[in-house]
Amino acid sequence: MEVQRSSVLALVTPLLLLGLGGLTSDRAEARTVEISANSPDPLTLSGTAGGQRQSDCGFIPNTPSETLRLTQAFPFLRLKVDGPRSVTLLVDGPGGRFCILRDQMSNGQLEMSGYWGPGNYNIYIGDSANAQSSYVLTVCRRN
Repeated sequence: MEVQRSSVLALVTPLLLLGLGGLTSDRAEARTVEISANSPDPLTLSGTAGGQRQSDCGFIPNTPSETLRLTQAFPFLRLKVDGPRSVTLLVDGPGGRFCILRDQMSNGQLEMSGYWGPGNYNIYIGDSANAQSSYVLTVCRRN
């Protein structure tokens, strides 16, 4: 009898683990990067764009792709995303929630710049085509 129990457990345990894998989020937790006057400029981060959650800014991950913690106000800060044409940028921070899409007015650039106050900014790198691809996020403090 004992042999049968261990055989059943050996078969069932991997199946349970595989089944639970579909319940996890895209990422366990966003990478938090602190930006201060002494931070590298430009700062470059990379990851995978896209996710399972449909939003007004394409398909985004369940958790932020990146979290930027600004220790002070910056009169000028620019986020620029390089990736396929379908990649989107969603910024959710103290000043509001902003979705940036590529268009003819922006010459195909995916960026957001201006004054940024101190605080935490959740950055979601999405994809309007429901695909996943690599992205590079550049954070610049100079114009």
